[in-house]
Amino acid sequence: MARNSRGVTVRVLIDGDSFVKQAREIVIRAAIKGVICAHFVANHPISLPKREKNIFFYQVEAGSDKADDFIVEHAHDKDLVLTRDIILASRLLEKNVRVLNDRGYEFTQDNIREKLSERLIMLRARESGLYVPPVDSVYHKKDLANFANRLYNIINDSQKGLRESLECVMINSY
Repeated sequence: MARNSRGVTVRVLIDGDSFVKQAREIVIRAAIKGVICAHFVANHPISLPKREKNIFFYQVEAGSDKADDFIVEHAHDKDLVLTRDIILASRLLEKNVRVLNDRGYEFTQDNIREKLSERLIMLRARESGLYVPPVDSVYHKKDLANFANRLYNIINDSQKGLRESLECVMINSY
C-alpha cells in the first residue's frame, strides 16, 4: 500500500499525454517509495516501471480529450490530479479535485478563470499568426524542484484534505 506520513494512501491521477518526463519520474519515485498510488492515463504507451504495485497505467483510445474524460470520470472529490491541461484542470475543480501542474503550480477556484483567459488569448494570437512562444516554454530544473516540493507538501499536509483510502488498487471499471 502507498502511505504518506499520516499512514494513508493518497491517490494521484496523472494526465500522461502531456506531463513532462522529468516530473513523471518524480511521481514514479514517490509511488515506488510507497508515498502515493499513481494512476497514469494516456492514449499512447508511456514508459513506466513494470510490475510496481503502486503504479497503474490506463491506455484509452486515441482521440481528443479521451484521457481527460477518463480522468474526470474517475477522479473523486479530494483526489489529486497532475496535468498541464488548463481545460482539464477547470473540469476537475468543478468536482472539488485538487490539480497541480508539472511546474508546481496549483490550479484553484481563485486562479482558474485567469488561466482560462490567458489560454484563450494565446489561442487567438496563434490563430491570427501573431503567436510567439512564451519564454517559459522550456522546462528548467527550477520547475522540476518546484513541482517536487509542491507535490510532497500537498501529500504530507494533513490540513489540505486529500481523500484518504486504505489501499492502492486499480480503478474500478477499467
